[in-house]
Amino acid sequence: MVFNSLTFAVFFACVLLLHSMPFEWTTKKINLLIASYLFYAAWNPPFIALLWISTVVDWYAAQKLVRAERPAVRRAWMLVSVVANLGMLSYFKYGVQTAASSRAGLTGSYAIRSTLGCSSRCSRFACARIRP
Repeated sequence: MVFNSLTFAVFFACVLLLHSMPFEWTTKKINLLIASYLFYAAWNPPFIALLWISTVVDWYAAQKLVRAERPAVRRAWMLVSVVANLGMLSYFKYGVQTAASSRAGLTGSYAIRSTLGCSSRCSRFACARIRP
């Protein structure tokens, strides 16, 4: 779902309407959580599993963080959450890209693209013209 599409405008209006209803705060939070899952599912359904994993890890870490009495334990649970989220981000942003590039073989044009920071689909076409 693209932000400048009619689909997003209708989706956002529905979410905003639900959120402005006189529901309890817990109900509003659940509505926003479901809306975010639907939004990401409309973009790429397999990534919902990553969002669920992140949600469960963060919820569990937050519960343990609130119940912890010592600052060191609180920092440890916060670190668990941050490391889990950054680990998933780095694996799927850089690990998969690195694996795909090693399967294709490192070429001179790839080295130019990576030094220019061209990694998205749109910029690959622009960087393809820069080959030596």
